[in-house]
Amino acid sequence: MSKFSITQLETARKNPTQFANNLKAAAGVKPSFFGRVKFTRWQDSIGEFHKQSDLLKAINYLERSFSNRADNLKNRKEVIKFISSLDAYAAEFKKKGFTILERRTNIHIDLNAKVFISGQIPITYMNTKGGFSVYFFSQTGIGWEGELRFPIVQKYFAETIYGVDLNKIEVGIFSTANDKFSQETFSDAEVMSAENELREIGKIMFDIL
Repeated sequence: MSKFSITQLETARKNPTQFANNLKAAAGVKPSFFGRVKFTRWQDSIGEFHKQSDLLKAINYLERSFSNRADNLKNRKEVIKFISSLDAYAAEFKKKGFTILERRTNIHIDLNAKVFISGQIPITYMNTKGGFSVYFFSQTGIGWEGELRFPIVQKYFAETIYGVDLNKIEVGIFSTANDKFSQETFSDAEVMSAENELREIGKIMFDIL
């Protein structure tokens, strides 16, 4: 079977035919990795914050992760911004009263017999409303509410992970652009519409793969 990441779903949504052809062409080609990207290192520091329950240790961890970069004004400004966002995350986490449940939850969503969606959900919490909050991290936060992955993830966590009603799951982002959490709980009708659209994407991809 072919697979693609949940973070690629919006690309697949825009042109499923082209996406499926690209996926088919890339079959069997091993991806190349050239170190951990800067934003991923910042996300690692979030994990360190929760593991240590110590913001200062998380900041030190983040600074060490960038210690091999050239010491210039651009790089120093980037590190300062990442530290500021880490500090803001810790404050917002406390303000919301979240209890962390898990980091990097693996998902597997079958579209059909030829292709499935995989990936990791960065972080999940128990919230103060007696439900669950499922979050991605973003550097922009622009237009996320309209992305197909969010109602799909809401349904997946409600049915597959926690076995609760859809209204017990909120999905959203923490954006380093404004250092805020944003979230949404999609209605049953909105989730059903997203599921129908996902099935149509799957049908197009099936015929190509």
